Amino acid sequence: MKNLTEKLQQFTCPARYYRYWKTEIVFTEGVKYLADKTNAYWLIENIVSTVEHHLFDLTKHKCFRFDLKALDSGSGSLKVTGEDNILIKEVTIEEINFPLKYITLFVTPGDSPKTRAVLMLSSEY
Repeated sequence: MKNLTEKLQQFTCPARYYRYWKTEIVFTEGVKYLADKTNAYWLIENIVSTVEHHLFDLTKHKCFRFDLKALDSGSGSLKVTGEDNILIKEVTIEEINFPLKYITLFVTPGDSPKTRAVLMLSSEY
């Protein structure tokens, strides 16, 4: 998946944002590309769910780091930490079909009441 990793690194300055359903959370074009190419909208859904339940913590920590690790067994883990590396949540995902062994995404506070959080690739952070 070297080609996908290289493509993802090309996303550095978000120019377009996509709203996740009717939430106050948006994601960048790099995240959309990742989800489209890997069929990983389930990952966005997991992240949005976590962010919605921890919005207060997001303002306290200034950002969340989401580390997804895909295991050879077909399962995976999604670890969420705050800016100061404090563990917020860790989830075991029973079954995932994800081509990358590891990826890091970030969520930062949004800049308006209609956009409370922004999900982005590490290269866009």
